[in-house]
Amino acid sequence: FLGHIPENDARALQNACDIFISMDIGDYDIAPMEALALGKKTIVPTEFDIDENLQKIDYLAVSQANSADLAETIVQLYQQKISFKKDLLYPYTWENYWLNIEKKVTLKIS
Repeated sequence: FLGHIPENDARALQNACDIFISMDIGDYDIAPMEALALGKKTIVPTEFDIDENLQKIDYLAVSQANSADLAETIVQLYQQKISFKKDLLYPYTWENYWLNIEKKVTLKIS
């Protein structure tokens, strides 16, 4: 999106899309994770940090940030059948984040 998109509009747009594309090469981008959590096919640039867990998600694709590679990735992902794997996203939830902190604090004070 260019410019400001109100939060409610952004969620509606994410829900309506066939493929969510984020070619943001800057800091960590939460938007692709939100799209994945909605079960949306998602394309990110090669600079996006994809760990072993994210590599298991068949509806997440990586593309070079140029029009030819991106177009090819869009076509491939659009034609691909997916299986929604929300459980693979659990490690990235706030719930899991705070549980890990709680465990570490408990170990240090025990």
